[in-house]
Amino acid sequence: MSAHPTRSQLDDNWSTLDSSAAAALCWRVMTDNDVALWHWTIPSGEFQLSPQFIALAQLPTRQPIQRLDDFLRLVSLQHQGVLLAQVGRMLKGAHTRFECPLTLHNGRQLVFLGTFDPERKSATGLVAPALLAEPLESDNYAQLFDSLFQHSHVPKALLDARGCMMRVNPAWERMFQQIPGQFLQRHAHFNLLASPGCSLTDDEKAAIQAGLAAGQPQTFNFSFALANLLDIQPAEAPTLHLRATHAPLLDYDGQLRCVLVVYENRSEELRASNDLARNTQLLTGVLGQRSAPPVAVKDLEGNYLFANKLYQQLFMGAATKVQGLRDEHLVDAATANLLALRERQVMEQDRAITSEQSLPLFADHPARFIWSSFPVRDEHDSVFSIGHLFTEITHLHEQRLVIANQRQELQLLLDNVQDIILYLDQWGRVKHANTAASAFFKGTHLIGKTLVEVFRDCHQMAQLQREVMQVVRTNIAEVGVTEALHFGDRQYWFSLDKAPTTDTDGIVNGVLLVMRDITKEKVIEQELQDSEHRYRAFIANSMDGIWCCRIEPPIDTRLPVEEQVKQLGERAVFTECNQVMAELRDCESADALLGVPMFDHGIETHRSAMCQFVESGYRLRDINTFRERANGERIELTVSTLGILEGHALKHVWGITRDVTEKRRYLAEMEYQAQHDALTGLPNRNFLYRTLREHFSECPESQKMALLLIDLNRFKDLNDTLGHQVGDRLLKQIGPRLQEELRDVESFVARLGGDEFAVFLPQIRNEQQAVVVAHRLMEVIREPYDLKGFTSEIGAAIGISLRPQQAKDISALMRFADVAMSNAKSQYSGVAIYSPEIDPHSPKRFSLMSDLRRAIREDELMMHFQPKVELHTGRLHGFEALLRWNHPTLGFVPPGDFIPMAEATDIIHPLTEWVLEASIRQCRQWHQQRFYVSVAVNLSTRNLMDERLPKKLADLLTKNDLPASALELEITESAIMEDPERALLLLQQISDLGIKLSIDDFGTGYSSLAYLKRLPVQALKIDYSFVRLLLEDKQDEVIVRSTVNLGHNLGLHVVAEGVEDQPTLDCLIDMGCNQAQGYFLGRPMPPSAVPEWYASAPWEADVEEGDLPPDFSTDN
Repeated sequence: MSAHPTRSQLDDNWSTLDSSAAAALCWRVMTDNDVALWHWTIPSGEFQLSPQFIALAQLPTRQPIQRLDDFLRLVSLQHQGVLLAQVGRMLKGAHTRFECPLTLHNGRQLVFLGTFDPERKSATGLVAPALLAEPLESDNYAQLFDSLFQHSHVPKALLDARGCMMRVNPAWERMFQQIPGQFLQRHAHFNLLASPGCSLTDDEKAAIQAGLAAGQPQTFNFSFALANLLDIQPAEAPTLHLRATHAPLLDYDGQLRCVLVVYENRSEELRASNDLARNTQLLTGVLGQRSAPPVAVKDLEGNYLFANKLYQQLFMGAATKVQGLRDEHLVDAATANLLALRERQVMEQDRAITSEQSLPLFADHPARFIWSSFPVRDEHDSVFSIGHLFTEITHLHEQRLVIANQRQELQLLLDNVQDIILYLDQWGRVKHANTAASAFFKGTHLIGKTLVEVFRDCHQMAQLQREVMQVVRTNIAEVGVTEALHFGDRQYWFSLDKAPTTDTDGIVNGVLLVMRDITKEKVIEQELQDSEHRYRAFIANSMDGIWCCRIEPPIDTRLPVEEQVKQLGERAVFTECNQVMAELRDCESADALLGVPMFDHGIETHRSAMCQFVESGYRLRDINTFRERANGERIELTVSTLGILEGHALKHVWGITRDVTEKRRYLAEMEYQAQHDALTGLPNRNFLYRTLREHFSECPESQKMALLLIDLNRFKDLNDTLGHQVGDRLLKQIGPRLQEELRDVESFVARLGGDEFAVFLPQIRNEQQAVVVAHRLMEVIREPYDLKGFTSEIGAAIGISLRPQQAKDISALMRFADVAMSNAKSQYSGVAIYSPEIDPHSPKRFSLMSDLRRAIREDELMMHFQPKVELHTGRLHGFEALLRWNHPTLGFVPPGDFIPMAEATDIIHPLTEWVLEASIRQCRQWHQQRFYVSVAVNLSTRNLMDERLPKKLADLLTKNDLPASALELEITESAIMEDPERALLLLQQISDLGIKLSIDDFGTGYSSLAYLKRLPVQALKIDYSFVRLLLEDKQDEVIVRSTVNLGHNLGLHVVAEGVEDQPTLDCLIDMGCNQAQGYFLGRPMPPSAVPEWYASAPWEADVEEGDLPPDFSTDN
C-alpha cells in the first residue's frame, strides 16, 4: 500500500476541514514560501499584511497599515467600491470565498483572494500579481497547498492524528538523505518520534502526543540518528539535531484532522556552538592560569562576556560569576565610573589606550598596573566588544619611586651643603654642580664644561687639572688638602677633597671635587699670629683675665659638634694665663693654673656655650657665665674666646675673662630703683613711659590700646586724719588688688606718685572693653582695706584715653587720660572716656557749644529715622529717632562730635526736649496718615538724673495727642549704673505712663543681671559691634546667641542693630532674635524719604481694623 496520499485522498482531507482551517494551513505553508498574505480580524478591525505583500504591492513602509481603512486609502477609487461590495456580500453570508482585482494608486495591479470564517469573524487570503484563471474554490485550496508544500525550501511533513506521516516534501527528504518521492513508499505510517533513532524519552514523547491530541501547537528540540533509515553502521551514520514545530489543524467539530510539522536542522548551529564552547574553554583555561594577568572582555552595552579569576579578585575582591552582569552590580561606584570612562574613550578614539593605574582604588596598599584597554573586532572589522588587560608593575613602580626619591634626597643634600661640589667625568667635564658651586662661579651654567673652562680665572688652574687627572689615573683619593687659589686679584683658601668614583667593573668614571672655603679661618689664624706679639706685653698688666688653653691631641673640626664639645672638655688645659686669671680660678699664681683642665668642674654647666663656640667658627664674644669660688661665693663673668685652627685641627683656645660681679649688682639695683616706686614696688612713671614707647614703636598703628589713670577719692583726708603711715599701708594694697583683678588681661600697672595709679592695656578689641576693665577696677578699689586695727573704704575716679582713636603719641595719651580722669572726678561719674567736649582746653568745645545753643533756639536741627523690623512676622515695628545737625558753616556735624559735649553740660536737657517733641510730633503725623508705627528716642545719663523728665514726657504726649505705647525710650547700661537706685525710681515712673523702655548697646556696659531683672524694661538692644562681625568672629556669635537667650529667659524682646547683609539677617532669624535694624533694612532717612522707602520695602506697618493703607499724601 502506498503511503503517499493520492489526489483523491488529499481532496478528502480538504473536504473534512472547514474553510478557515484550510486557509490557516495555507497561511502557515505560504508564510514559509515567501507568499504575499493578508489577514483581517473583523471585531477588532485589525488588518495584517505580510512583508511579502508590502513588497509585492510596493507599499511605503513609513506608512503603517493596521486597519482596512488604511489599506483602502491606497486603492484607486474605482476598485474601492468593488472591494467593499465583495466584503459586504461576504459579511451577509452570501459566500465565504471571494476574489477581486485591484489597482493601487501607485499603478500596481493585483488580484485580492480570500476566504471568510463566520465563526471566528475573520478573513484570510493572498495576493497575486496577475489575475487567476479561475476563482479559488474549495478544491483549489488543495491544489494551492500541494504546490506550496512541494516547492517549500523548509523541511515539512503532514501528520495524522496519531503522529504518523501522511506526506513529506522534498526538502525533508533531502535533510534525511532519502531518495526523492520514495520515503513514504518504503516507510508506511512512519512515526518519526516513535522511531529508535529519536532521542526523546518516553515521558517527553507522551507529553508531545498529549499536546497533539489537545490540538496545541508545540515546538521542541530532539536528535535523530539516521542509522536505521540509511541501513549503515551507527558509527558511520550522521545524527541530526532538529527543532520541530507542530501546527495542528481542526475540523468543524474541533477534532484533530492533521498536523503540519516544520523542521529546522540545528546540527551546524550546535556544532558551531560546541566549537565556540571549546575555544572559550581553551581561552578561559589559558587566561585562568596563575601566571596570566587580569583580563576581562565586555560587550558594547557594558555586560561582561569574560573575566578571569585574577580580574575578579582585583576588582570584586573574590572570584564570582560575572557573565552577563555590569560593573554597577559588581564594584563600587568610583571603580565603575573609572571603567566606564575608559571604555568610552576607547570607543571615541577607536584605538587601544594604555596608562598606569593604582588598583584597587580605595585599598590601603594598592598595586600598580599598566592598564591596556582595546577594541575587539569581528571579521568585518566592526567593534563588538572591549577588552581590558592589566600587567602588574608594582615592584618596578616602587623601584622607580625609590630611585627618584634617592635622586631628590641627594640633590637636596648636595644643595644644602655649603661646600662647593663638582662631579666630573673621567675627562674632567662637569656632570653635576651644587647650588654653592653655581653661586661661587657667578651663576655660570657649569654642566658640560671642562675643568679648564670653569677655572679659567684661576691662576692655579693647570695645577688643579693635573691633580684631578692624577686621581683618575691612580684611583687614589686626595682628601683634606689645603690650597690657596687666586681668582683674579683675590685669594681664597680651600680645603680640597678629590675622590674617584668607579663603575661596576672598578674602572674610574668620575671624580668628586669638594672645595670648602676656609679663607675666613685662615685670615683669623693669621690675625691671631700677628696679634700674639702685640698683646703679649699687655697680658701681665691687664685688668682682665687673659688665658690660653692647649688641646692635646687637637680636635678634628670635621667631627660632630657634640663630639668636639666632649673632647674639648676632656683635652683643654691651661698653658698660659696672667695673674688676674689665676685669682679668678682660686690659684695663688699663674704658674699654679698651668696644666689645670679648663673645665675642672665638668663641661655640663658650659655645654651650651661650648656648642655655640664650635658652631660659631670657634669664637665667642662677651658670653655671660659664672663661677663659684671655693668659699661658695658666686662671681659673674663675661668670656670672649677664639679657637686656633690648623687645617681641620683645633689646637688652642685663647680667651679673656672679666669679673663683672659688682658692676652687674650695681646696675641691677640702679635700674630697679629707676624703674620702680620705692613705697609700693610697682613700676613708676619712667617704667610706664618706657613700656608705652616700646609698644608704640613695635605695634602697628591700627592696634587699639587704652590708658587708664586712677585717682583715689578723699585720700588726702585719710592722710590728714589718720597719718601718712596709714595712707602708705593703703597705697601698698592698691597695686596687688589691681594686678590680681587683671591677671586674665594683658596689662601693665604703675604708680605715678601720690594717690595716682595707671593701668596700660596694650591690646583691646574696642572702647567698651576698656570701660568694662575700668568698672572692674573701680569695684575692686571700693572693697574694704585692712589698715591694722580698723578698716576703711575709698573710691576712685578713672579716666580713659584710647590709641589710635584719640591719641597718636604718648604725650597726648597721658594728657587725654588726665583730662578724662578730672572729668570723672568733677562729675562724680566714676569712669569717663576722653572726648574733646570735656577737654577744657579744646577750642572746638567752646565754639560748638555756643553754636548748638543757637541751633536749638533757631530750629536748625533735624531728625532722621531708621526703621526697625519684626523678624518673624515681617512687620514694620517702628523707627529709631536719630538727631542730625547741618551746621551753617561747618556743614554736617556728626552726632558723636556734639552729643557727648552736650551730655557733659546742661545743654543736654533742652536738646533732649527738642528731640522728644520733634519725634513725638512726627509720630503723631504718621498716625494721622494711617501709618501706625512707634518711635524710639535715646536718653543720656544726665537725663536719668532729671526728676522732671516723667512730667515733661506726659505733657508732650498730651500736647500731641499721641498714645504712650507709640513712644519708646532707649537707655544705655552705663547710664543706668551711674546711680542705679535713682535711675530705677525714674524709669518706673516713666513706665507707669505706658511708655516702653529698652536697654541700648546691651553687652557693652557693666550692669548686673540681678539689677537688670528689677528694671521695668521690655527689650534689649544688642550693640552693633557684636552684630557687624557676627558671621566672621566666633566669639561675637556666642555673645549674640547668649544675649538672645538671656533676653528671652527674662521675658524681654531682643533687638539687633547693625544688620548690613542678608546672611547676618538670616543668622539672627535662626537665633530667634525678635527685631533688627541696620543699613541692610533701611538707612537713617528724613521723614520726607519714608514714604518712598516704605513703598519699595517688603515690610508692612500695622493697620487698624477696618482702616485703609497709609496715605502719605495728606499732611495734617
